[in-house]
Amino acid sequence: MGIPYIPTPGLAGSDLFEARHDFLLVPNPFRPAEQTVIVPALTPDVAVIHAWRADRLGNAAIARRSDGQLLAEAARTVIVTAEEVVDGPLTRADMAPEQAHLASIHVQAVVHAPRGSSPGAMPGLYEQDREEWDAYMQAARAGEFERYLDRYVFGRD
Repeated sequence: MGIPYIPTPGLAGSDLFEARHDFLLVPNPFRPAEQTVIVPALTPDVAVIHAWRADRLGNAAIARRSDGQLLAEAARTVIVTAEEVVDGPLTRADMAPEQAHLASIHVQAVVHAPRGSSPGAMPGLYEQDREEWDAYMQAARAGEFERYLDRYVFGRD
């Protein structure tokens, strides 16, 4: 959004607020008797956003109900991975109602990555692979995530 912080109602007194020392409790400027939490803006170095389809310029059809658009606007570098990469320009008219248009102005690279959401789902194309998701979570909990990546992502047994 281009702002240094944002007020976030509902965090005061929560465990999250107590664990984050960069969250501040301040007087609400519109209701001085109330307190509100402000949290610093996030500016990721890189955001990788998976799309149903993208054109070679970086226009992409992403999930409407996701943080993809906000991530793209906040990150310094945006990489779109896509189930399909098309040659011609991708416009809103090419998208289904559940898809949002991510404009190429935010995107630095496009990568053709079929099944790039796996083991998660890509609605309309494939469902979540529950068995693979469980293996992923088990590896993460057991401290074996690097080994999982070597085997299932990089193909290095």
